[in-house]
Amino acid sequence: MHICVAIGILKNDKNEILLVKRERGNFPGLWALPGGKLESGEGVFEAAMREIKEETGIKAKINGFLGTAVEIIHEADHMSSTVLFFCELEMTGEDIVAEHESRWFALDELSDNSGIVHSDLLFLKHFYLEKDMTYMKLECVHRSDGSYLWK
Repeated sequence: MHICVAIGILKNDKNEILLVKRERGNFPGLWALPGGKLESGEGVFEAAMREIKEETGIKAKINGFLGTAVEIIHEADHMSSTVLFFCELEMTGEDIVAEHESRWFALDELSDNSGIVHSDLLFLKHFYLEKDMTYMKLECVHRSDGSYLWK
């Protein structure tokens, strides 16, 4: 079974990318692109806008669809598969209530050494910055020590 997730890529007027600190699920404690599971009857665009608002307090509109990825994570006793839909968003307003810690990252801060989820760096590079792909499949192993090994 696949879990469907909408991801929003949002850039500010300083050319910085918005990331949120993961608190639960895969990659806790790392910075990631904001997004979440589609709710029943919800489309990808609606989910991306809702998740940005819930996680960061920022109201946004859709600028376009960037691509789709399949992320497969191998655990010791099972495997999970997530289908991610990437949308480019534009800010339309900001509220003060946010569900997660968020931060704007300059493009030169986007590296594996910045505590950012490795797959999100690849998605940003290929779907958003270089626009050289619209589909990607990634696999990783979640090790018993909590680290992730990307294949």
